[in-house]
Order: sequence, then C-alpha cells, then structure tokens
Amino acid sequence: MKNKRFRQYWRRYCMRINFTQKIKKLKWGISYSVWDCEELLEESIRSVRAAADYIQVVWQEISWRGTKTSGNLYSLLKKLEKDGLIDELVKFEPDINDKPWHNELKKRNIGLMMLKKRGVDYFMTMDADEFYDADQLNEVKYQILEKKLTHVYSPITTYFSPTKQIILPGYFVNIWSKIYFFSKLGHNLHAPCLCDPTREILHIPFARYWVQEGITMHHFSFLRKNIMSKWTETSASKQYKIFVDNSTLYKNLPYAVVPDKFNLGSLVKEWK
Repeated sequence: MKNKRFRQYWRRYCMRINFTQKIKKLKWGISYSVWDCEELLEESIRSVRAAADYIQVVWQEISWRGTKTSGNLYSLLKKLEKDGLIDELVKFEPDINDKPWHNELKKRNIGLMMLKKRGVDYFMTMDADEFYDADQLNEVKYQILEKKLTHVYSPITTYFSPTKQIILPGYFVNIWSKIYFFSKLGHNLHAPCLCDPTREILHIPFARYWVQEGITMHHFSFLRKNIMSKWTETSASKQYKIFVDNSTLYKNLPYAVVPDKFNLGSLVKEWK
C-alpha cells in the first residue's frame, strides 16, 4: 500500500516537472484595452506580470463617443514600457459613428492579432480596473496542459471599494485561451457560462471548455477618480444607465467586507 502511494506521488511529481518545462516553452500573453482608468493600470499590470511572458496595451486618445483621454495617459504608458511592465504599445483609432461594442470588439481583436504575430500561444484580454492573483493564473496553466483545454473561464468578483466586495449574480470571463491561426474574439455560443461577448475566443472544432475554480477576476468596477466616466463612456453604458440616473444608488448595493488584497486603499488616498 505504501509503495502504491509512493508510485502515485512520484508519477504526479514527474508530470508536474514535465508540465513545468512545457509551460516555460510556451508564450503566455495579455492584451490590455485602455482609454481611461489609468490610475489603476500600473497596479493591475503588476498583479499579473509574473504570469505573463508578453504584455501589450492597445490604447486610444478618444473614447467610443469622442471624449478625449486625460493628457497623462501616453506619458504613463511610456513610463510603464520603460519600466518593463509593458512590452508593446498599440494605438487604436475608434470610429465614433459605429456602435461602442463594435469598436471594443475590433480593438480587442487587434490586440489578439498583434499577439499572434508575436508568437503568443495562450491569450487573455484585460481592462485597467481588473486584477488577478498571478500565482492562480500560473496554476491554471497546469490544468490547461493536463486536460488539453482550449477555453478557460473564471468567475468575476466585483468591488465597490478596495475592501467592499459587491454581491452580484454570477458572471464570468474568458481567461487563458489557446490561440490558433484563425482565432478571433466574439460571442461564443458554446461558452459554458455567461460571459462578456467581446472577451471570448470563438469556438473551434474539438474545443475543450473549462470553468476554473479557485481563481477569480477581481473587478474594481466602481473604483475610479471619475466614476461618471465609467458609467457614460463604457461600451456597456446602457447597463450602467440606472446608476447614471441615480448616482447614489450603487452605494446601496449589498456587499461583504474583505481584505485589501492589492493594497489599493493607499492608492485611493492619494486621489483625495
């Protein structure tokens, strides 16, 4: 019995070593979509930098509706690039006559296309107000190789403040996904959970889907220097209209108090 347990342990250990070597040979890339919320961008990138071989930022000077970005965005991006947090900057010109979500999908697909050219094998897309635990993202890679997964999803946890976690219905995001030559982002009808249609890699033959437990996207959706910018300029502004019409309503959402995992409390104090 002891020998059997030892053999099982040894087999799992050897598999882990083998997968670790394979993971190092693959290229894992993240593409950020940025227009505003640059006040959170650096901390967001720092939260995932240890899990990504290549980080790209697709940025724009005007919003989907023609509003100009702050004058500090480009200088911040160049600083982060110089500091090694960003590997590539890509400028995007939105068509303000087109629907916002069309522009967003086009922008994210440009990021995906550029990462294909950079030899990225697995891809995910992010915004500046989104954070992950890099150790959790790295751990998912073993599941991907062991189960031969092509599409991996994780739940989203939304926050009102650095320590106030809003209690909302389940919503998910497509994290690491295998990139093929014809890979594109769009609404994937085969997705096993409710997900942002501008974030999903489309279905491919023999795709293997997985909703990963033990990992979450920490979405600081209500943490902004200018919260109205979030509500009125985002491609999902129709969903936020209820908050625009009643700017105090969001403060009455049910929430749980949690630790300040990413130490954003000190950052928020600097805004005041």
